Amino acid sequence: LDNYPFKKGSSKRPTTAANKRILRADPRCAYCGAKATTVDHVVPRARGGSNDPRNLVGCCFECNNLKSAFLPKELGWKLKLPQRAFAYAPNTL
Repeated sequence: LDNYPFKKGSSKRPTTAANKRILRADPRCAYCGAKATTVDHVVPRARGGSNDPRNLVGCCFECNNLKSAFLPKELGWKLKLPQRAFAYAPNTL
């Protein structure tokens, strides 16, 4: 667990304030439209994604768990989100 990227005290994790801003901007899940309760990386960190706000979207718990480390296009999912995410990763959506 020493190499786990989000170990306690790590500055790599998005702040709670940043997560709240994302959920407040659009409280719906970017994948299914249900109430967003978590924040998801469109391009997962395990696949080289970053904590850049353009790579983060509000997501319901179920979709977040189903998506795991997949790209949305690998699951056949289309995003329902603002244009800002398309500017980040146009070939992964």
